[in-house]
Amino acid sequence: MIVNISTLFHTLRNRKSNVVYAFSDTTISIVYPYLEHRNMFFFIYIKLIVLTFVCAYGNIYLTRESVVIKLRLWHYKLIPVLPKEMLVSQWRECITIKRQWEKGTLKHRLVSYVMDYKKNYFSYYVWKIKKEMKKRNIKYQEKYYDEICDFCDIDIVDITNYPEHNDRYLKQCYYNLQEKADRGIITQEEWKKIEDLYWELDDKGYY
Repeated sequence: MIVNISTLFHTLRNRKSNVVYAFSDTTISIVYPYLEHRNMFFFIYIKLIVLTFVCAYGNIYLTRESVVIKLRLWHYKLIPVLPKEMLVSQWRECITIKRQWEKGTLKHRLVSYVMDYKKNYFSYYVWKIKKEMKKRNIKYQEKYYDEICDFCDIDIVDITNYPEHNDRYLKQCYYNLQEKADRGIITQEEWKKIEDLYWELDDKGYY
């Protein structure tokens, strides 16, 4: 978790500033253009609210008007080598996608394609995430997976992957993760696992 508390404190006091922090695969943009208060306790209160959002969700953009969660489904071939924090974040994002899809409010361009296919595509992807978390002994709540299965209205998960998860998207995800490694968001050890798998797929003629 990378959060400079003193900078955050200063940002809340400077109504013209716009600072970005990195929390695993999380990006937070804090913009308070009309903040005029100067009360010390008020700033501490706001700071705690921001940190609560950081710990609770995956990718978040916090603005004066609203909170927007930035979503993405990583290429399914990369799930086995996603860093722990990103895997947990992906689990949470899947839950968010299900809830927004159910409410008819899913409008994120990076993931809205899920609505173009049968829901069993989504349930199979989530099953892959759950399976990997279980393999790594990462705790999760089974009830959320059950809710997704109920939403998808299936008893058996069909083995179907999204057509969007093709070789082109695999490369896009690879270079996205490479940038995170270059910026220190993920460790070199985590990056090596990703890189090894990527070139292993290349050797097998996957792309």
